[in-house]
Amino acid sequence: MQLINTILGVPLGHILRICLIITGNYGLAIILFTLVSKVLLFPISAWVQKNAVRMARLKPELDEIKLRFAGDKDKIADEQIELFKREKYNPFSGMVPLLIQIPIIIGLIHVLNNPLLHLDADTFYPYFFAMDLSRVTSITQPDISWALAFLGIIATFLMCVSQNYLNPFQRQQSAANKWGMTAAITAFAAYFVFVVPLGLALYWAASNFMQIAVMFICNILYNPRKYIDQQRQAQKPVLSPEEKAALKKARVREKADIKRFYSTEDKQLVFISPSNGYYKYYKNFIAYILENSSITIHYVTSDFNDQIFNNPKISSYYVGENALISFMMKIEADMIVMTMPDLGHYHIKRSWLKKDIEYVFADHSMNSMHMVFREGALDYYDTIFCVHAQYMDEVRASEKLYGTKEKKLIPVGYNLIDDLIEQYESQEHKSNEIKTILIAPSWQKDNILELCIDDLLAQLIGRGYNLIVRPHPEFIKRFPDRMKAILKSYEDYDGGGLTFETDFTSSTSIFTSDMLITDWSAIAIEFSYTTLKPSVFINTPPKIMNPNYTKIPIVPLDIALRDLLGVSVDLDKMNGLADVAADLFERQEDFKEQILDTREKYLFNLGRSGEAGGRYIIEALGRRVGSKVI
Repeated sequence: MQLINTILGVPLGHILRICLIITGNYGLAIILFTLVSKVLLFPISAWVQKNAVRMARLKPELDEIKLRFAGDKDKIADEQIELFKREKYNPFSGMVPLLIQIPIIIGLIHVLNNPLLHLDADTFYPYFFAMDLSRVTSITQPDISWALAFLGIIATFLMCVSQNYLNPFQRQQSAANKWGMTAAITAFAAYFVFVVPLGLALYWAASNFMQIAVMFICNILYNPRKYIDQQRQAQKPVLSPEEKAALKKARVREKADIKRFYSTEDKQLVFISPSNGYYKYYKNFIAYILENSSITIHYVTSDFNDQIFNNPKISSYYVGENALISFMMKIEADMIVMTMPDLGHYHIKRSWLKKDIEYVFADHSMNSMHMVFREGALDYYDTIFCVHAQYMDEVRASEKLYGTKEKKLIPVGYNLIDDLIEQYESQEHKSNEIKTILIAPSWQKDNILELCIDDLLAQLIGRGYNLIVRPHPEFIKRFPDRMKAILKSYEDYDGGGLTFETDFTSSTSIFTSDMLITDWSAIAIEFSYTTLKPSVFINTPPKIMNPNYTKIPIVPLDIALRDLLGVSVDLDKMNGLADVAADLFERQEDFKEQILDTREKYLFNLGRSGEAGGRYIIEALGRRVGSKVI
């Protein structure tokens, strides 16, 4: 207590004594003291307002990060931190006034609880409008002091309401958040004014009324409308009754499935899937295992509508993204197969209960490991299913560079390519009378649709081609307004030969096109490997998850393949795109042989990846139980 008096009480007591000398009245002295504190703290309030405006201005970019990397919490966090650093924004700045006001209140409590320690006892008169400011208001004995107590509650409520409408950041919160916080702070004020001396209740009321004025002044100095593009402020979607019912049904299913999973003993094999679309990366492994062993396959998906639930041969479970965090920590099995990089680094950890689980990484793309994955993304896996030989080289080089454990590298191949080739070769193909070019961008930041779709189309429209623009499904899903704007800009075009394909139920356009144009989408590899036709790569900014990828002296396959499967074109050379396309069509047969050689060189077990991966799983699990299970 003596420490509080020395550090806080004495300085505040001196200021209050000066205010009392000036006003000659204890109540007026407290009000003047409050005004002085607001004036002194005004630069901080203005700084907080400026930061709040900056935060509101950044909200569209934050919303875009959440949309672009939905499902990847680690990437969202990384991108947000980078954005804050770039914009020099401190997300904790809003706490500064509170952190400053807390010691002031603590000091005032001490001063007003012990006024005679700081004020002249001979002249001290604690009354203000017949109210004794030195005593605590009784909640059980109503008197005139209740008026001041309720004034403090009203002032708090009005301050919160004003903040909801004046503070740039607060205005963007949902109604539930704004009014929930208002109710909580007002309730605290209702408690506070009845447990502290009435003088402090007067300070509380005066402080809140003055804070309203401070907010108005700050809004004049830093008017949010000058800095915030209101048109870009994303609105939080309101769930329909049907969507709310579906969420409730999903939670019930999740709880039951988790209980059923944990109650199943001696689980050997578990596949983890983020969504319905990931089954195609496991399909051939699973088919081989079901056909050649008696192993029970447990399949955990975070998609409530996953089609896996229609497969009676597989034990399937729904575990949502949030529940998956603790679920993975408590999981018990002999082997877990996953497509998620960064195991052990962020929210998804290895099991804490069973330490000898074999974690197998099965990639869902044919990208290079060291450029499109973060550093150490595969460090906590035991086994890697490799798509191509260079993947093995990259993993071994990474292990050597960082001194991490040596993993088992299994030459498997790529399920999806095997299926696409089989599907393509089973169909009858006719030559297009008019050459068809499929434009299929990625949905990563700065893709073709965002950077250069108009320039690209301007080069090809009217050249005698049939153009099909097929946006990535995720781009339409996450950025519907941008897609609508692009479609609207071409709705009056009547020159023919241009189609925007937004129905993805069919892959016909992929198989029947004569050429593909993309940026960094893996669809180019799938298209060229499947059809043996060339692709044009627009050199938009690449997706680089590891800025230190050059430490590994291997050219990423994402870059090397661009000139093996077709031709790459820089953004500043788009005016020559029509000539590039014409030249590729002239040399299509040459590229067919080159793509065929490239496919043979860079893919393991072409047409047999399901068998390669499935056989490894069966044999590895057989070794664990000491018997052959094939």
